[in-house]
Amino acid sequence: MLVLKKMSGVKRAALVAAIVLLISVIGYLIYFSFFSGKIGVTKTPTLDVDILVVPHLDPALADDFLKKSPYLDLIQTGRLPVTVSQTGRKNPFLAIPFFPAEP
Repeated sequence: MLVLKKMSGVKRAALVAAIVLLISVIGYLIYFSFFSGKIGVTKTPTLDVDILVVPHLDPALADDFLKKSPYLDLIQTGRLPVTVSQTGRKNPFLAIPFFPAEP
């Protein structure tokens, strides 16, 4: 059978002193690390904004560059016009058989 042991007065006082010391050191570190100089009224930041003035764009397209080189030197390659051949299946929603020929 277990018997409860009582802690002596000196041990109890040392334990309480150690806990109080530990809590006070942690509190001191937290206060001076995070809250020490930061409590107070903060001033809102102001920004200086520069206004960008965009010149008026001319809606008329100057296409004279299309009538000069290198655009006049372009060569057409390939077979044109492209013809469309048969693609896909007649009914794309039918199930796809995994084995083409079942016995």
